[in-house]
Amino acid sequence: MTVRSLDVAGLLRIDYAAERRKLAEAAFDTPWREVAELVRRAARNGAGRVAIRCRAEAVVVADDGAPPDVALIAAFAACRDDRSDGALRHLALVRLEAEPGLEAASLWPRAVFERVGGETRVRLEEYRLDPPSRAALVDALRFCSPAVTLDGTSVPRGFEGAFAEAVAPEPLRGALALGAASHGDVALLLDGVAVAYVSLPDTPPFAAWIDGASLVEAQGASPARLREAVAGHARSLACSAADLALATVERLPSLDARSRSGLIGALLACARLGLRRSDVLRAPFVPALVAGRREQRSLLDLGQEASANDGSVSALDPTRDPDEALLPAAPVYLLDGETRARIAALLGVRFRPVPTLAAPPSLGARWRRTLAGARAGLREGLLRLRSPRAGRRLGDHELTPAERDLVGALGSGVALSDGNGTARRAGAEWRLPRGGELVRRAALAVAGDPRWRYVASLALFRAGRALPAAWAEEWRRS
Repeated sequence: MTVRSLDVAGLLRIDYAAERRKLAEAAFDTPWREVAELVRRAARNGAGRVAIRCRAEAVVVADDGAPPDVALIAAFAACRDDRSDGALRHLALVRLEAEPGLEAASLWPRAVFERVGGETRVRLEEYRLDPPSRAALVDALRFCSPAVTLDGTSVPRGFEGAFAEAVAPEPLRGALALGAASHGDVALLLDGVAVAYVSLPDTPPFAAWIDGASLVEAQGASPARLREAVAGHARSLACSAADLALATVERLPSLDARSRSGLIGALLACARLGLRRSDVLRAPFVPALVAGRREQRSLLDLGQEASANDGSVSALDPTRDPDEALLPAAPVYLLDGETRARIAALLGVRFRPVPTLAAPPSLGARWRRTLAGARAGLREGLLRLRSPRAGRRLGDHELTPAERDLVGALGSGVALSDGNGTARRAGAEWRLPRGGELVRRAALAVAGDPRWRYVASLALFRAGRALPAAWAEEWRRS
């Protein structure tokens, strides 16, 4: 019998080939995450600033933090050198895979590390960020400690569109906000960079960022583990959002129309879900006209008035001029159709419309109506000049329930217009023609399940509008 000696070098060559196949299959699911991982490395090494520059042939990430050790740079260089010995390249891969908190092994095929003038520069060759990827990267870096610039522009910090913020409940570290999301959306951070997103069911609309180190140990802080861990804190986060909404009621008169609507919606969601329900029922957040004066009344007040009047109360759409309505002596609630429907489902009450005055309106009312019409016409005319084919903007009262659901799900900066065709820009706003086949289908899909807003946006805007990364995650988990 012939005995053959074991070829150790051959085994190492086989291992190296297997490692290459494994890394090829374990690439990042979205391209911008490689850049985010490099920002994480900079934050972990104490960087005060990070500059991301996109070039035609590469993306360069530079930071002023502590430099990577010589062994890490040598490992990257060995992996990139096709002339290097197979055993050395295998050992280099093992070194990269052991790098804490950095998916270095997945970066090596195109990453070039160098230290220039006290600055660490990482060049990702043959790498580009398209507009959706840039928007997702900006969202992921909103809460990191270094000051980050993308092509010379500072990455915005904090929650976008929030009207109230509070710290996250202990033992979590982070913050939550109202007005920055239409669901319970949580960004999970490692080293200050969002590595995962999760939408919590059965919560009022709020946004939050949570430091992953307060959820799991650093050794096991993978995105999947973070999602599992934060699910156990869903109730605590929801209660904190309810407390924040109640604390914001006193500022309701000073909020703008969009924020007031968002706060009322959050409080109604809390009452429906049983979160601080008794406090929500007593809170004065429902706008009403009482003897010609604007007041804030509670849901308990509304329910008691309905009980004394055969289960109904008077309501006036906020867009109508009270001077042109025949106001009764009893309180008249200033609520739009969607809010009336939610209160009716919550309390079992009915809303009576307020009739229009038969007599001609006063000179002041006519002047206000004329002035409002002129302003609306001027705005519409300017938009038509900028975008001649955008179509007339439709008001909320002109929309069907499904169309209102679609506009609400797609967020600010989107409105429906008359006519047919595809989505068009009108200044800073997107116009969706209600007669378009895609718009009709999107409205039906989103009305049935709000998570369809991600797919609907891809079809409607054709990558022309940046979408929140949470929408994609929400769709993947559905």
